[in-house]
Amino acid sequence: MLSTSFPRHEGDWAGIFVSELARALARDHEISVLTPSFPGARTRDSIDGVSIRRFTYCVPTTCQRVIYPDGIPDQLKKSMLARCQVPLFLAAFVGRTVFASSSTDVILCNWIVTGVIAYWAGFLRKRPYIVVVRGSDMKTLEKGGAIASLYKKSLRRAAAVCSVADDFVEPLKVMGLSNVHFTPNGVDTDRFAP
Repeated sequence: MLSTSFPRHEGDWAGIFVSELARALARDHEISVLTPSFPGARTRDSIDGVSIRRFTYCVPTTCQRVIYPDGIPDQLKKSMLARCQVPLFLAAFVGRTVFASSSTDVILCNWIVTGVIAYWAGFLRKRPYIVVVRGSDMKTLEKGGAIASLYKKSLRRAAAVCSVADDFVEPLKVMGLSNVHFTPNGVDTDRFAP
């Protein structure tokens, strides 16, 4: 599983829904998450049966700015250092994906940017990938431009595209995608009950 955001510690909100998805899938499958590192992070960890691998894209890690603390869109808006680190981030993510996917059957990509990572890594390591499309992805696709074109290319190559919102399915199909599925984020009924 690829994700640009994943909880850094117990109680962290960053990518919590990705963590919950990984934990649910780990009940029946072997799940490994590849996600960016942060200052003080262990490169390997395991939580509730989910193997977590964190990669560094800038040394020292205290200088990494692309992801944390506010997520990619906000970090790129407010930090020149984050914008300068994007090539390093992408290269490190692709390289680690090639290495980490050597023993995987399929790559689950959270957000289209990780679908692009799997698409690029696919030139060296042929693995099917599934892209989970989220709200921020749709905003990027709607804007058009070079990034949207790259996003569309990675979606066309994906084995499947899962939309977390029913409203996204039709616009994705209009883009020429036939492998789109509505797959909402789940609810842990052990923790939340009516």
